[in-house]
Amino acid sequence: MSDASPADSPGRRASEPEHNVEQGPPLAIETSRLSKHYGHVRAIEDLDLRVPMGVVAGFVGPNGSGKTTTIRMLLGLVRPSSGTAGCSANRSTPRSGTSVA
Repeated sequence: MSDASPADSPGRRASEPEHNVEQGPPLAIETSRLSKHYGHVRAIEDLDLRVPMGVVAGFVGPNGSGKTTTIRMLLGLVRPSSGTAGCSANRSTPRSGTSVA
């Protein structure tokens, strides 16, 4: 095992940023641990979803599985109970402890 840092690797300068191989193309849709609860009912629980730009994807499931609620959170029409949801530049986060009158 070497004590050399990545910047000490041959062919790499210290000023170069590290490249994340797993980063991939930009995302059109992304959710992270997205959840929506209505009282004691868990409509969506910890949904992780990533759809790269340019990809055509279907969103299917049985009635009552949370498809419409997920789309509404992606569009910012419904705020998630926890987690994040976003569609391109539109990102939605849980409500803060403050209320709006």
